[in-house]
Amino acid sequence: MNFEKPKNIEKGRNIDLTIHLMRHGKKRPDGNLSETGAREAQERGAEMGVMKNVKAYTSRVPRVVETAQAVQQGAEIYNKFNQRNRSALSDTLLRAPGTDQPPRFFKETILKRLADAHTAPENNREQRIREAEHQNMQEWLSHDDDFIDETTNSPKNVARAVAHLLVRQIDMSEHLKSGSDVDLLDVTHEFMLAAIIRYAVKKQNEDGSTVSGEEIMREKQSIDYLESLDIEVHIDENGKKTVSLEINGEPYILDMDTLRILSDEYKEGNINTQSN
Repeated sequence: MNFEKPKNIEKGRNIDLTIHLMRHGKKRPDGNLSETGAREAQERGAEMGVMKNVKAYTSRVPRVVETAQAVQQGAEIYNKFNQRNRSALSDTLLRAPGTDQPPRFFKETILKRLADAHTAPENNREQRIREAEHQNMQEWLSHDDDFIDETTNSPKNVARAVAHLLVRQIDMSEHLKSGSDVDLLDVTHEFMLAAIIRYAVKKQNEDGSTVSGEEIMREKQSIDYLESLDIEVHIDENGKKTVSLEINGEPYILDMDTLRILSDEYKEGNINTQSN
């Protein structure tokens, strides 16, 4: 009896891959996802429309895991794969390399500012919380590749780790079965999004001038709940790949050269390990 050998499955043609790097939903003062946060996450999922194949990755923090679940509950999904954790999305990435101690800047300074803001009078509580978040983010980003203290990771180190994850996901498109349409939902914390914007994102103005990631984050001040970097990867029938980025529905530029440099530095262990 003769058996035909299976034909090779064609890969890397007519591919649509979208990566949603998203901050978790609104949290309660105790850090857990609030009812409002869960509802808004479902609404965010509904806004994302129909998604044929979805794979979610998260931090291990419950509010992040629950946000990813709520987004998927709100979306119309044909095929959903098991949700998994990724270290580049985890709050443990905020620890300085080589330490197992909680990052002091996050555990003390940031939490105290937010706790104080949550005790403000109700009529200006939300404003106080936003001001605290802005102060926290800008103070952290100002340290670039340096350490605020010996337990807290630098913004650039965080960007290196997240860049490595994103590069792997973007390159994955070349190995997907031709005709695939896939969404990757990367739910994480605001500092991971801010670090990528700071080092690997630009924006082009109508007059042709370019706004750097540092300027973008200075203007944004912080990252909103459920805000996302939506990276669209398209490979046409000839194998030509294009990568585009939107934030809040507006076009931005994802600097792939810089993203790959950051990723390579992470992969090769070329990161800053000396605290100041």
